[in-house]
Amino acid sequence: MRRTLSRFIDAKHPTMTDEIFYQYFNNISLPKDIPCCEITRLFLDKDRRDEGNLRTLPASKALFLAMIMYCMKNGYPGMHAVTSRGMYAIFRQANWKVDVLQKGLSEKGEAVYYIYMPANQQVIEDIINKDKNSAWLRETLTQLNNL
Repeated sequence: MRRTLSRFIDAKHPTMTDEIFYQYFNNISLPKDIPCCEITRLFLDKDRRDEGNLRTLPASKALFLAMIMYCMKNGYPGMHAVTSRGMYAIFRQANWKVDVLQKGLSEKGEAVYYIYMPANQQVIEDIINKDKNSAWLRETLTQLNNL
């Protein structure tokens, strides 16, 4: 069964960016001198979303809020990731102002992006305020704060 999944790895440990994804870019590496993490396996299972009666709600934004809260609670100012063009577009549509650090090509010749996603209160507000379901997202944020 597919699951909603996001895996965080502290940059002090071996990461996919440093061990696998580096080959798609020109000389990338996660910072080792500041608190930093990599997020991988980032996806939202649409079947599980639908089973949870979340089809009309911004489940991906709720996941993004959880990711941001994780970083804030663990002292990370943000997270790094390698994403597809589609995932990068989802971040932009969510009003998350991610920074493209470098664009590369995957082994299939498809565009991939090495990005930095800031994690702070302003990013949370940017994501929530532009959504018609902002009340639901605020309630979700309250629940996340209580974890």
